Amino acid sequence: AVIIFAVAAWMTTARRWIQTTCLVVIVFFSLSLILTFSRGYWLGTLVGVVVLFLLGKREERKRLGFLGLIAGVGGVGVMFFVFRQIFYDLVLTIVARFFASAVAFEDKSVQNRVAESRAVWDLISKNPIAGAGLGAEISFLHLMRRSTQHTYYIHNAYLYLWFKFGIVGLVVFLTSFGAKIRQGILWLRDVGDEVQRASVMAAVAILAAMLEITITSPQFYARDSILIIAICWATIASSVTVRGERELRY
Repeated sequence: AVIIFAVAAWMTTARRWIQTTCLVVIVFFSLSLILTFSRGYWLGTLVGVVVLFLLGKREERKRLGFLGLIAGVGGVGVMFFVFRQIFYDLVLTIVARFFASAVAFEDKSVQNRVAESRAVWDLISKNPIAGAGLGAEISFLHLMRRSTQHTYYIHNAYLYLWFKFGIVGLVVFLTSFGAKIRQGILWLRDVGDEVQRASVMAAVAILAAMLEITITSPQFYARDSILIIAICWATIASSVTVRGERELRY
């Protein structure tokens, strides 16, 4: 979320001190993100940046390309010349992690998620309309712990919503989620000031990224993610309200 907001701020301003601050934030948090070795969040960040590119105007897209050049070449250069051995080890580890994604079904963690999803699907098929309720648990053989696990927690939040609230609850939530993204995109058709534009662009991109991340890491009901969703929804709603008040005033 921090990376996406900083990228959006970079794109929408020509002020050097803001861009410098954004660059420092992006580099620091990107390195931190890489070191998590969480493939879902890597891909989610990429999705968010792509969404920012699609939402940006021509000048903003140029700034984004320039940012990628600076961060990519500069970051790799510093790591290579200053922390060469660490850089080599890090690259090899990241490549291995991506390679594990390419042969997903040989990855124990992925196999475990698949076993979990199958267990949820079996329960969904028994009550697909109304759902089983918030108190319902799932049970499946945890491949890494080598024991049967009974839990409320489900990594795929789409399956979680369907299992708990039925297809009706899933559709209602996703409709509300999608409507807020659409509202932000429509707002961005107007120019707006750079602060509001950066905030709304970031909010839309973060929400779009969550749609991918939540397949393997639940964003729709994890407490920290719910806070971010609420902030994004409020950012979009407040910007639309401010614009409406200005239109009425004039």
